Amino acid sequence: MVVSDQYKVIGMISPQRVTSTSSPTGTVGVDTFGFMGGRLVVSINLGSLAGAVGTLSLQGSHDDTTYVDVLSVGTAKNLNNAISVLPTGDNDNSDQVFDILLEADSHRYYKIVYVNGGSSNYISATAFLFGRVIGTQQTDSNSTVRSSSAVYRTKGT
Repeated sequence: MVVSDQYKVIGMISPQRVTSTSSPTGTVGVDTFGFMGGRLVVSINLGSLAGAVGTLSLQGSHDDTTYVDVLSVGTAKNLNNAISVLPTGDNDNSDQVFDILLEADSHRYYKIVYVNGGSSNYISATAFLFGRVIGTQQTDSNSTVRSSSAVYRTKGT
């Protein structure tokens, strides 16, 4: 078990149906101030997928104005070192997890960019901020239990 000096849970995208080639409404970004030395874990939960996802990425910014892709499904490698593939209608009830080590050169602000590929899909997302590790790590979770799910890391473990 990893013991952190603090944690925070943020609902980034409330559960919703996203239609056509649109994006979710009411998305919330994450400010990681005070969590340097810890990690940001973002779990994007995809429910019923009528079709392909067009864009799914985690973007970061130093100033909350100019954002760049940090990890992008479709170009990033997952923990199995395989190039990721955007979820399709065959990937109902899957998770895409972004695991970001928060180091001095990391971005302070993060947001999810999601665009449908043309069908109606269901999505929600939650961010978990963990502070610096102060305990001893007993176990490590490198995977999700659902088929078609994937975990992506920037660096570190």
